[in-house]
Formats: sequence, C-alpha cells, structure tokens
Amino acid sequence: MKISRVSMAKVLFGAAMVGTLSLSGVVVATAGPQAGTMPAVLTVQGPEIALAPQDSTMVTVPDGSRAYVAGTGTLTAYDLASGNALATIPLPGIIGALTASRDGSTIFASSYGSGEGSILATISTATNTVVKTVPIADTAYTIAESADGASVVLLGEGSPKKLYVIDPAAGTVTKTIPLPADREALAVWTSPGDDYAYVSRLYVTSPSTSVSDILVIDVETGLVVRSIEPCDVASAMAFSKDGATAYVACGDGVVAVVQTATGSILDTIDVGFQASFAQLTSGGTRLIVAGNLHKTVGEIDTATNTLVSTATAAGSVGRLSAPFDGDRAWFIQGNEGGSAVLRSLAVEAAGEVVPTETPSQLPPTSVPPTTVPPTEEQAPGTTTAPAPNSNTPVASASAVAVLAATGPGTVLPLVAAALLLIIVGGAAMGRRRMAH
Repeated sequence: MKISRVSMAKVLFGAAMVGTLSLSGVVVATAGPQAGTMPAVLTVQGPEIALAPQDSTMVTVPDGSRAYVAGTGTLTAYDLASGNALATIPLPGIIGALTASRDGSTIFASSYGSGEGSILATISTATNTVVKTVPIADTAYTIAESADGASVVLLGEGSPKKLYVIDPAAGTVTKTIPLPADREALAVWTSPGDDYAYVSRLYVTSPSTSVSDILVIDVETGLVVRSIEPCDVASAMAFSKDGATAYVACGDGVVAVVQTATGSILDTIDVGFQASFAQLTSGGTRLIVAGNLHKTVGEIDTATNTLVSTATAAGSVGRLSAPFDGDRAWFIQGNEGGSAVLRSLAVEAAGEVVPTETPSQLPPTSVPPTTVPPTEEQAPGTTTAPAPNSNTPVASASAVAVLAATGPGTVLPLVAAALLLIIVGGAAMGRRRMAH
C-alpha cells in the first residue's frame, strides 16, 4: 500500500505541474477566499520571453534585472528589461534546481543524469561562466544558501534522505546530515536571520489525509532545534529580510505566518487556493503565492496580512520567482502547443482588501536531539534527531521523482510543494471549509 500511494502521488504531481497555460484572459480568481469583497486583479507585464519547451526551472537575481532559466544541458541568462538572452551556459545533464546568492553574484545549479554524475555548479553572474563544480553522490532538487553565504545546503533524494552542506568556494562537501525517516523530506529553505535549515516533510496516511511538519535543523551541529506544524500540508516558505518571520504556503488554502525564533503561528491568511510557491517582493511588503491546481497567483499585503489581488490562468502556473527588491513576479508559462514563455505580473495593485480569519496562536513544538553516527564527510559529534512519533510507518520509496508528462513536453525537476498540495491539500481545504 505504501508503494501504491507514492506512485499515485507521482502521477498526480506530474499532472499538476505540467500542463497548459494562457494568460490571454486574466480574470479575478473564482477560487478566492471566504465570502467578502473580491481582491483586485494582477496585471500582466511585458516583455514576454519565449523559452524552449524543456525549460522548466528558473530563478531571478535579487535586484530583478535578470532571470536564469534552465532545462536540459543549458542555463540561459535573460535581461528582464528587454527580454534578450545575454548568455547561454552549458551544464551537463538535467538541471534540477537553481537558486541565486543573496548578493546576486552567484547562481547555484544542481544537475544530474549525465556521464559526470550529479554536481553542484557555481556560476558567476558577472561573467556568466561556471567557476566551480562539486560532485555529489546523490540527486538534489532543492538548494538553499546559508545566511552568511559561506555554504549551500542541498536536500538529497537518496534513501535515507540527507542534507548536504557544501563549501562552494572550496568546492567540497563539508558535512552530511541524516534526516529522520519517519516522514518524507521534500524541500529545504534557509533564513537570512539564522544558521538553520528548514525542511518540509510529509507522511501520507491515506489518500485524503497526511501528517506534515517543518523540521528546523542547526546546520553547524546537525541538531533538530524544533518542529513546526503550521498547517495540514506545508508546501513553500519565504522569509522576511531579517529572518524573524516566515510565511508558509499551505495546501489547505491558507498561508501561515510563523515567528521563526519560537515556531509560534502568529497569523493565518485565507487565500482560498492550494499554494505551491511563495516569494516575498517589493522589499518584503508583498508576498506572492501561486498554485497550479487552482491555476491562481495571489498577492498578500504583509503589513495587514490580507490578500489584495489575484490572477487566474487557463492552465499551469510554474516556477514562480519574485525578486525581493523588485515589483514583479515572474513565472514560466506552458502553452497548449508545447511552447513555454517567461511572463510577469505587476505587484502592489490597488484594490479592496479581503477579510482574513482570526489569527491562531499555537505553541512551538520541539524535538529532543539524539546522537547519530556521523557520515564520512560529517565531523564526529554531529547529531540529528528523530521527529515525534518514531513508530510512524516509514514510506518504502521516495515520494518525489522527476516526471515526464503530457503538456509542454518538459521533464520537470522536483518542487516539493506541489506534491504536498496535490496529495492531500484539497481534502484538507475541504475539511477546513466545513469546520467554519
């Protein structure tokens, strides 16, 4: 039964993440929050940048001037003002994940499936060239840079799941941190305000229910600091500039506002659709969330924690990136004919505010650390910890994989959030609606 559930999740993930999209007629989202004043409409902005069908991964630099788009074997840099390609950077295999350094000087890319094995490539944005590669004995679909920029954390997809800590300047794997196996680790983020890795996890207990949490792990010691349970299906995270606040997009139709120092839930924002992406922009005054299942993009005012504008599309919405200091949210759009484009939406739209639910105050949870044997790269004494309820059944196969699916014809690397949303998000959202 465990394997069949994982297989079902993979099929649903592929169907949701790969599809068609047309924003020729953007309308106000019909899957909006609870009854009340409707939000304003996000507007499409130029330029529209034509992409190759296999281009499926994208990141923008923090100042919003450029985007780096990857598919199979190449990484292309685009000028977002003109839409022109600036450089094409060859990389081996399939590029599974991209992230930009906090200062915008570097793009980190993981690739796999080539004769060279899996690697982490460091690309200079000044020269658009690969300056260093690091071999990895695993496949990674999510990458995050540490707060000080000295290391990069990757979540491996092997079994058992591990975090890989890499020194990109030295080109070495400095540590591996084994993760508790009672739940499926799906994605990793880092905060600009601490030295922790935030790992979203999920265990599917039935086709309509799951157990989900976010483990907060001290990267230096390998210890689990706490476990946060912001919602039924935690799918994506974005952090304020100081790292004091995290916004967790959830598959049950809410965004949870989390105090990172304690793990306390400060507020919940009802967006009314399953969200698989979350990005802060406009200097942190706007949070952009997007989900493919409801084909919706939403804009949240972080001063009031309210949804102020939305857009809905006819097909898939993928690979959202909103530069922190910019005023646009960029995404990859797949068209029916198999083509793909890079498009943007203007943020900070004027409009009436939609009421949100009463904030919920939940106490933080913690996990007592337990020493585990260090791996070859791990320094002696490095520890991690099992999550609560060690008797929870362990999934017998990875719940995430690269999937080929119909639609634009791309093979999409993992975005863990989408898996969370599709397996149980709809059921969770339905239960929450019935409870009100």
